[in-house]
Amino acid sequence: MRRLHLAAATGFAAVTAPAAAQEHVDLTLNWLEVVAGTNTPVGNPNGILEPGDAARLSITVSFTPQVGASVSYTPPPGSGSGTMAGFGTMIVDLCAGPQGMPSASGLGTWSDIRRATGWAIGGGGEPLQGGACLEYMLAGQTALPGGPINPANPIIDIWQGVWTPGTYTARSVAWQIYPSAAAPGPAVSLIVQYGTDPLGNPVYTSITPPTNYGSTTIPIIPAPASLFALSAILLQRRRRGS
Repeated sequence: MRRLHLAAATGFAAVTAPAAAQEHVDLTLNWLEVVAGTNTPVGNPNGILEPGDAARLSITVSFTPQVGASVSYTPPPGSGSGTMAGFGTMIVDLCAGPQGMPSASGLGTWSDIRRATGWAIGGGGEPLQGGACLEYMLAGQTALPGGPINPANPIIDIWQGVWTPGTYTARSVAWQIYPSAAAPGPAVSLIVQYGTDPLGNPVYTSITPPTNYGSTTIPIIPAPASLFALSAILLQRRRRGS
């Protein structure tokens, strides 16, 4: 698979400065039921995958502080202070269970992988381990000197893809976002304007913020959905604290 180097994807130097304590990014993972083989939501969703259903998983990005706030970072470049300009990039993996050893519960196929308009750079993800893991999911924006920066916050559904389970045996599938094991640099970045060039155009750097990598659990029930099977899955979820 052709991977896009982080520096080329963002327009930054390869080294990303550490962020001060107040910067933070949340990657929230959600899902909804769609008709298997499509990206169309089911007519009467019940929060459970049954035969004929698939799951559209999506990632939403939010960050602090807000655009325009003062930011401190470790120079170079600049003096170590600047202004928050927007979200940079994420390079993440999405796995059922542990990143290094995905659970067989996540076996299945992926389709309709897409990024929000204006945030598609590089690849949307490569299925591994029989579909139980998507590697190197890249989304973000470039930040060239003097160029425009998208200040959106939050970024709703910056990434989404449809997962169809290989089987509909009764189980719960716990999906977790991870920093990509194949990322050539920081997995998540924010963009900071640290000054202007001789022509008065803004110049940018990126910082590496603390990040919360979200998760979600998808219950699967074979048809017909028995009360016993449903109760077993709900009990399992309570025991896991989900």
